[in-house]
Amino acid sequence: MKLTERINTINGLQIFQVIRFTGLFLTGILLAKSGIGLQVIGNYEKLLLIAGVASFFWVQGILNSLLSSYYDQPEKKVYLFNVFVLISIFSLLIYGLMHLF
Repeated sequence: MKLTERINTINGLQIFQVIRFTGLFLTGILLAKSGIGLQVIGNYEKLLLIAGVASFFWVQGILNSLLSSYYDQPEKKVYLFNVFVLISIFSLLIYGLMHLF
């Protein structure tokens, strides 16, 4: 059985979440082992927490709606591009708000 046949929307979301949390975990380990000061690591983690809180609900909403309606779309590339543009706009908006405050 091919890999593309084994991955469906549920497996894809689970794999995405595992990769995301593994990346965050490994980043924390690398920061701790790199010799960077605790204040800098604390500022990074604070920024990561605030960004996660500010963006979690809309990113999860967009990803869940993408997964549930992707197969119904006749033009999948256009649909993915529109989702990319939407996430980029929201990301820039959140970045602007965080930079302002």
